[in-house]
Amino acid sequence: KKYAEVAKLVDCNKKYSFSADQTLQLIQSLYEKRVTTYPRVDTTYLSDDIYPKVPATLAGIKDYFPQVQPLLPLKADGKLDVGGAVGRNGMFTVSRDIGLKEPYVGSVELMSGEIAEDLTKYLLESDQIPSACALGVLVDTDLSIKAAGGFIVQLMPGAEDDLIDKLEDNIFMMDQLTTILDEDGLEEVIEQVLKDLDHRVVEEVPAGYRCSCSEDKVKAALAAVSKDDLNELIAEDKEVEVVCRFCGRKYCFDAASLLKEKL
Repeated sequence: KKYAEVAKLVDCNKKYSFSADQTLQLIQSLYEKRVTTYPRVDTTYLSDDIYPKVPATLAGIKDYFPQVQPLLPLKADGKLDVGGAVGRNGMFTVSRDIGLKEPYVGSVELMSGEIAEDLTKYLLESDQIPSACALGVLVDTDLSIKAAGGFIVQLMPGAEDDLIDKLEDNIFMMDQLTTILDEDGLEEVIEQVLKDLDHRVVEEVPAGYRCSCSEDKVKAALAAVSKDDLNELIAEDKEVEVVCRFCGRKYCFDAASLLKEKL
């Protein structure tokens, strides 16, 4: 089964901010290198003359395998050294949209380069909320992600010392996070962290990398661009490019089209 033409253009724009022309040029380049087939038809299936060539095409892609090897070094215990790769010279910055005109941005200096440890420091120093945070990623032998997850436990105002001590003991005694995620699932993580503590699930929200930005929202924001600025861009044969400060997605617009909408 092949990648549908329209879906390919949409996904390349969403994931890599490629324009339709850039996507077509990339696919054409791969086609010329015989890395991929490129039947220009509307069907979602490979034709009978193309299908037999698939094994050879896939075999040719093996040359690219070294380029997708993990870039992170390994620590003595065999785990990926995220902290060593990130380093300690820098800032841990969180940008949040809380409904104001500008996002709320908080920063703290990196402590170890390990994401969970630096996030814990941020929550304490920037938000003034004592927290425990752990993250884990289990990489399979084929370099795919076998399991990933984590938890954040934050103390409510007035938390008693006995409760704090119990939480600390539970987190210290719990099994390896990635082992729990792989063998028992996320629910078991909660059970071990909150062992012997009265708790209940209040809400479940799907986690994912997503942003509320959209082309319509960006167009609405561009209404503030003056006609003179748009004419200047048209004279320079430039596009209007807007980058979302949260997810990094790029939106490109034709200046002439935006000017036409103003008239």
